[in-house]
Amino acid sequence: EFRRVLFRSVLKGMSYPPTEVIPYANEDMVKFFAACNEKEELLFKFFLHSLARDMEVANCETRDLKFEVNVLHISPKPDKGFRLKGKRSGQAKKGRKVPIPAVFMARLQKYCAGKAPRALLFPNTKGGKDTHFIRRCKRIAKKAGLSNWEDFDLHRWRKTGATRHHEAGVSVRKIQAWLGHESLEETLEYLGIVDAADEISQEQVNNGALAEF
Repeated sequence: EFRRVLFRSVLKGMSYPPTEVIPYANEDMVKFFAACNEKEELLFKFFLHSLARDMEVANCETRDLKFEVNVLHISPKPDKGFRLKGKRSGQAKKGRKVPIPAVFMARLQKYCAGKAPRALLFPNTKGGKDTHFIRRCKRIAKKAGLSNWEDFDLHRWRKTGATRHHEAGVSVRKIQAWLGHESLEETLEYLGIVDAADEISQEQVNNGALAEF
């Protein structure tokens, strides 16, 4: 027992540098989506726009899409044994809401026509939970002729969506909420923000409400 406790203590004290997640380049995404069929395109654009983790996407149901307000409710499914991260913030129980572009939401609404409220958005061929998204992602990237197809993974869609929102001027607080991060520091690190006076911040200040004073 003593050895087990000591081992846990040593592991807890060890720190490893986080693996850097690199956003997809726009030209690579264009080639990737061009190699998709309609359902594959919807799936991976859903990853991009929802900022969701892979198992969150796998457990999304038709009822989670709020078409009238263009919002996705990423929610736990306790009856199916699916739980979310975020105990401290309460997200584990109540979930989180992410705005989805209206044009893309309209495509999702058409895709979901006739589906039951509890139907999975992107099920496997048997109608159950799909756990092979990563395999399909790499296969499509290879089919698209991308030399870096092996580097394609699901987390990079989440990172790309968050990065593009940040570049467009969305506040880090909002991005934090959409990602489901517990702390602002986690989101700052995730976005790779090390300079609070970078070019984006300067542009926001120049065009902000206080610029006239």
